[in-house]
Amino acid sequence: MGREFEVIARLARRFGRSGPGVEHGIGSDCAILSAPSAPQIISIDTLIEGVHFDTRFMTFEDAGYRAVTTCLSDLAAGGADPSLPLIALAALTIRRDMDDSSLRALENGVAQAFDEFKVTLAGGDTVVAPGPLALTFTVIGYAPKPLTRSGAKPGHSVMVAGYLGGAGAALRLLQKCRAANNNEGLFRAYRRPRPLLELGFRLAEIGASACADVSDGLLADAGRIAEQSGLGMTLDLNTIPMHPDLTGHPDFSDDKCMELAATFGDDYALVFACAPDREKAMLDSAKKQGLPCAKIGECTKDPAGCVNALWRGKPFNPAHKGYEH
Repeated sequence: MGREFEVIARLARRFGRSGPGVEHGIGSDCAILSAPSAPQIISIDTLIEGVHFDTRFMTFEDAGYRAVTTCLSDLAAGGADPSLPLIALAALTIRRDMDDSSLRALENGVAQAFDEFKVTLAGGDTVVAPGPLALTFTVIGYAPKPLTRSGAKPGHSVMVAGYLGGAGAALRLLQKCRAANNNEGLFRAYRRPRPLLELGFRLAEIGASACADVSDGLLADAGRIAEQSGLGMTLDLNTIPMHPDLTGHPDFSDDKCMELAATFGDDYALVFACAPDREKAMLDSAKKQGLPCAKIGECTKDPAGCVNALWRGKPFNPAHKGYEH
């Protein structure tokens, strides 16, 4: 068996060839899915070594786990019901010079994410190439009340659930070789992000009007909701839920903390809009899951995509509002 087939074959042995939502998976040219009676939502994402992750700062196991969970975060933003099947297809470009221990660590990370979030692997493809390592996953879920970025209305509240700034702080510390043990909470936020699947589903049930995961930066991702919904936003960044290990960190000024929290991304929190009378229910739902949640602004009649952010009473206009692909 060539290396092209090793990864998928080993994952198939671990997870089998069928599972929730998959009548027939790995082993044929196509998988056969059994769809529940709910709208199907699908996302695909690619993480490329040297662009989206750096194995100087995380293990191959972390990289495999992260490639799955960041993709699942899109399903969380879409309101996927985690009690219904979650299905994945994998397309992996393996570096020719990867040794077997690195390859197996990568597989273990993928498998850990599949196990933790009860994902069924329906199929995949691998190729061996000079590099870089590229990890692509297509994920499929089912959402009784799907969320998009385009349903917000003027007057709706803008809210964030989940911590911000941890991933950006971790990367900056790692780049400075500041890998102290007391930064482990920040490093975990970067290396092992968790998709907020249960919360995304609850937000959809309660009546969120639009939602996005914070993958590219809060200002950038909120701006995409504003653009797609054809409106503007006014945000008060004083209220955002910053990662607790970042607040007061000796390596970062207050200005730098805010920059990381508002623009770095990779936090996989959820930014969403809802009618003002739904705010309390949203806050209560997040609290039940042990997650911070805060109102950070409101939707306005300003031109589509116009986001006016304030911090400490002054306009906050960073040069870059988020990660640009």
